[in-house]
Amino acid sequence: MFITADTRYQLYINGQFVQRGSALSVPFFHYYDELDVSEFLTPGRNCAAVIVQYVGNSEDSRGGLLAELTGADGAPLLATNAQWRAVRSNCWWDKTFSPHMNIVYHYQEHCASRRRHPGPRLGPSPARRPLEPPGRPRHSLHDSRSGPG
Repeated sequence: MFITADTRYQLYINGQFVQRGSALSVPFFHYYDELDVSEFLTPGRNCAAVIVQYVGNSEDSRGGLLAELTGADGAPLLATNAQWRAVRSNCWWDKTFSPHMNIVYHYQEHCASRRRHPGPRLGPSPARRPLEPPGRPRHSLHDSRSGPG
């Protein structure tokens, strides 16, 4: 599976935690993770769920998620598209005082874990609205194992 998010993700497959990421990136040079998820898959239907948290940046942009699962032959089996569903979590407080991240003001996170959506741990759950993609990424994507340049 190839996966990246702006800014953070937690991947679950069939209710099991797989990994958190993405590798630390800058907006114009974004890393993706390549994962072997075969141990989490079962014959028949499977459920992939991703918690994405966007912490913002100095640009006027939105967070996002890109993911693709390929078969042994490299053909895509699953990819993020307009059919994916999203639910906004109310566990993160969006009124955190943080003008913009920089050397003086660091990122602040306030999360009420009791309010976290249980879906990823419990398997499939209904979403309230279709995912609304903002468009194609405006930056280049790079394998997180390759390093800069």
